[in-house]
Amino acid sequence: MEVFMGNVYAPQALSDKIMLWNKVSSFMDNHPGDFIFLADWNSVRTREDRCGSNFCVQDARVFNDFIENNLKGSVLARGHSDHSPILLFQDKVDFGPTYFKIFESWFTRQDFDSTVRKAWDIVNLNKELDIVAKFRLMKGHLKRWISSSKSNEDARYKEIVNKINDIDISIDVGIVGDDLINERNNLVVERDDLSKLEDIDSFQKSSIKWDIEGDENSKFFHASLKHKRHS
Repeated sequence: MEVFMGNVYAPQALSDKIMLWNKVSSFMDNHPGDFIFLADWNSVRTREDRCGSNFCVQDARVFNDFIENNLKGSVLARGHSDHSPILLFQDKVDFGPTYFKIFESWFTRQDFDSTVRKAWDIVNLNKELDIVAKFRLMKGHLKRWISSSKSNEDARYKEIVNKINDIDISIDVGIVGDDLINERNNLVVERDDLSKLEDIDSFQKSSIKWDIEGDENSKFFHASLKHKRHS
């Protein structure tokens, strides 16, 4: 789920405000996600909210329509400010527990898209299955794929490290050539790419733990992440 943050300073003229509301509404309709607005809307919802200037019924109606069609809102206490803060929020929908975890590193693997398409084609053959059952089967396909991918990557990583060590030994004894140097450079790039996949997973896991545990365990998780990156 994406989160969009916007900074809005609404104009004074009603026609300009209507144009602004329409643009914001159109953007929200075309970009599914959560929205955070840091804004001076230059409008009020009720006559009681207007202080020190004339209340415009049409202005309030347009502003209320914009909020009710897109968001829900609560007017907070004015306090020491000359503005009334408005807390806007969307309905929170609980879709139940997640069916399986997806790590960001999966999307960087070249065969991820094709694996998902093939798995979906397979589970979709049975038209009697509901979406929950299909996701459960998808989970099995993806778990087998990522397990096989990581196993191959681990084996390749060890192979690369051994080759780099062999090349370094050759260089130490004076066996140096452009082909050997180029081969080593390419191996180093491939090794670092494989390490980045593990780094992405480790960082995501530590972030999840941070959200759950809080900063009481921050020292442990940072140390764990640092150890993974250098091991």
